[in-house]
Amino acid sequence: MNVDNTTREYIDSSVARSYLPVLSLENAVELMDRRDTFNDFERTVIYTHYLIARGDFDSIVDFLELNADERHRIVNHTMDQTWNGNTLHTCLYWNTGANALNIYRYLDNCGAVPVRDYYEQYPWSMDGVLYICPLRGFNVTPGYDRNPAEFRTTYAEVLRHFGPPLIPPPRAPPSLSTPTLTWSADVGTTPSVPSAVDELVASCRLHHPYSLYTRNSDGYYSTYAPTCNGCAVGRREAEEHIVADRIRSYTHALEELWLRGYDDESVIMAQNTAGMLMADIATLESMTRVIVTPIDYAQRMLDIHTAANAVHIAMTNNASLESSRNRLVQQITDSRMSSLHAAPILLVSQSRLTNSNMMTSESSPVT
Repeated sequence: MNVDNTTREYIDSSVARSYLPVLSLENAVELMDRRDTFNDFERTVIYTHYLIARGDFDSIVDFLELNADERHRIVNHTMDQTWNGNTLHTCLYWNTGANALNIYRYLDNCGAVPVRDYYEQYPWSMDGVLYICPLRGFNVTPGYDRNPAEFRTTYAEVLRHFGPPLIPPPRAPPSLSTPTLTWSADVGTTPSVPSAVDELVASCRLHHPYSLYTRNSDGYYSTYAPTCNGCAVGRREAEEHIVADRIRSYTHALEELWLRGYDDESVIMAQNTAGMLMADIATLESMTRVIVTPIDYAQRMLDIHTAANAVHIAMTNNASLESSRNRLVQQITDSRMSSLHAAPILLVSQSRLTNSNMMTSESSPVT
């Protein structure tokens, strides 16, 4: 029987990483010097790649507890020993899943920039099959290959969270027949210049005009998104979060007011809280169309408050309770706030309904 010698046997990345022992910088330097001679900075870079290949997140962070400029140099430095790739390449060559994304996010926050390596591959497009030890330069899994298919999901997640490097479209060259300055709408003779705020937005890794990062309906970015540099967009979003947090707080307070007790004082407090809640909903809706989840929960609670208040009025006026109470129960069911099924106002109204029914039955003529 003919054997296909091209058949590959693959090994999981977790197994390959286990073949890289825990080494201190001093031990690692000894192994490096057996192979080649590096200066101190290059040794630091190679050791960083080794820690990243091992997938040891805590050790990476501890080792790179340096000043920001030095850290930036290390994570972006390329050399022959790394096939002209930087730390992002090593991260995605050896690691998968959440750990890969956590390391990638940390390196991204350190200023690592995706580049093409010697093979013209970005970190998320590598298809190499050999696990080469960053320190000693030999295959740590002889007879077994790296399986590029194992990394596809991780690469897709990196692209989804971080996006490919985006280059702004080139500006059209200025026309020789028209002025190159733009003019202010307020003062027709004063050229407009980019403000410091505009420059901050343009340089913000999270909010620059070509950013692919988007917020969810709670107003938050992915945990893998870079940090804002304090630009105008980030400050505006921070103001939105202040209002959204108030909405959450008022929603919880209104729920607690109907849960913890029932008397005239608590009803007045609930009415005041509901008023502040409605005002903040209107404020947030005027600020953004993105943050909708806190508003949705607040509206459900306001519906319950309205129904509960109707039950309160019915009891106060000695009116029929049954329809009001049923409406409140239905509102609770629709809102999925099951804890309110034990609200004191429901117990009081149930007691009154029971007593009312008993009195009705006692007063009915016997036939």
